[in-house]
Amino acid sequence: MEKTTTSSEIEKSLLGVFDSASKLFDEKQFSGNYKQSFIFRCLNVLKGRDKDKFLWEVIRLLNSRDSALAESNNLIFHLRNAATVLDDETFFKHAYSFLLGIMKRPFSNNQFNS
Repeated sequence: MEKTTTSSEIEKSLLGVFDSASKLFDEKQFSGNYKQSFIFRCLNVLKGRDKDKFLWEVIRLLNSRDSALAESNNLIFHLRNAATVLDDETFFKHAYSFLLGIMKRPFSNNQFNS
């Protein structure tokens, strides 16, 4: 018997994806300018309610990480699954929360030196 995934489980996995993505800004490879540019691009995409373009921005961020490819692929799978299953209102609510979480993260010292 195949287990069906509930909307709340999908939302939980989406939050995990967004948490992993927001932690990327703590890594040394991103400058403060990149963080600002990423947030600005995503806010404009969300303003236009373009789910596919938002997914592209986050997937691009996930693919830039230094960690294992398998982990990135798993995160991308959960992100696409959430975008497909969740209604637009719920997805965009989580997307805005993700961006707010990134904006709340302090700049690390290396981000000021870039």
